[in-house]
Amino acid sequence: GSSPAPQLTVWSREKCHGQRFTGEGGCYSSINAAIRHAAPYQEIVLTNGHFEEHVVISVPIILKGSHGSIIQSPSETRPAVSIQCRDAVIAGLCIKGARGVDSEMDDQSGLVVMEGTPTLRGCSITSLLVKGVADPLVEGCAIETTVLSGRAGGTYVANEFGGHRRFCLRVELDPNVLPVFQGNTFVAKGHGGAVLITGPTTAVRFAYNVVTHGETSSGVVATLTSGAGASALATIAQLPDFDHTTGITVEKGAKPHLVGNTIHGFSVGVLARQPGTGGLLTANRIRGCGTGLKVEAGASPIAEHNFLAGNSVGVHVTAGGLGIFAENILTGSFPSSTCMLVTQKGNPYVAGNTFLVPEGDQRQGLEVREGGLGVFRENELL
Repeated sequence: GSSPAPQLTVWSREKCHGQRFTGEGGCYSSINAAIRHAAPYQEIVLTNGHFEEHVVISVPIILKGSHGSIIQSPSETRPAVSIQCRDAVIAGLCIKGARGVDSEMDDQSGLVVMEGTPTLRGCSITSLLVKGVADPLVEGCAIETTVLSGRAGGTYVANEFGGHRRFCLRVELDPNVLPVFQGNTFVAKGHGGAVLITGPTTAVRFAYNVVTHGETSSGVVATLTSGAGASALATIAQLPDFDHTTGITVEKGAKPHLVGNTIHGFSVGVLARQPGTGGLLTANRIRGCGTGLKVEAGASPIAEHNFLAGNSVGVHVTAGGLGIFAENILTGSFPSSTCMLVTQKGNPYVAGNTFLVPEGDQRQGLEVREGGLGVFRENELL
């Protein structure tokens, strides 16, 4: 068989000392030039230092960084790295958006995956945009903000998401796409929350993640919003001890599957809102929030086998919210706390749950008031 192509090296401007390398001895002073001359699956290694260019990966190469290799976009209008092929691998790089991008803007100047099944491993990325029919594997990366749109899918494992933008993760997808987020950590530092899943056809598997807030050592936040038929759970409380953000927001018909996640330290742990929003919440731990799970405005999720502890309000169904709540365990530890609250034409089906109510005049197991409705069967108050 043929031997693999020799490794190519790209020298940063700090290492070039004013020289320009165009391939002599496998050395280049431009990443794009090295890619143009690379054979499929050839390895390109960047020296440590700063590379300021718009890198376009249009062939399946292996792009690796040395310690301190940084690729930064020269402008806000184009990404630092754009992947437009199958099977590329990017490892050990710091990929940064353009200088001066406002933290409230949708930054698209970091890394954009437009198609294919690339692998991103061990990278630091300011903004990741996955679009088109891209289906990447993203593993062990640190990413400030991530957006999935269109028919984008992918598997996201053991990453750290978080920065000062409005959300760590925003997902809005076409039908029949199911990205997987498993074993990640989301640290929300912006004012919006951690994860937003939105859109009438959005579905996501969000499993065994930890969602927290940067201002609380034990906070967890995730917001998921999806389209038609979205399902979500949400919790909100206006308490001075909580940051006024939402952990997981599901809206506009989205239907995520949230399983085994740990969420706490927010004003609302999980929020489901708007007609058609649904989804399944199973075996999640929501704790230390103003409201653990809040369902409103016609949303109708299914919540089963969850553990909600130490929230001021465990579950709040209000403003016409619906849903099925079965075999959950809810307990409160605040001087004034309610395991489940139904108000303002909220109309849930509540069966087989356990409400653990510590002693105290201001602690309630189940409270229905202000026009709240519902069906309540075989629940246990301890």
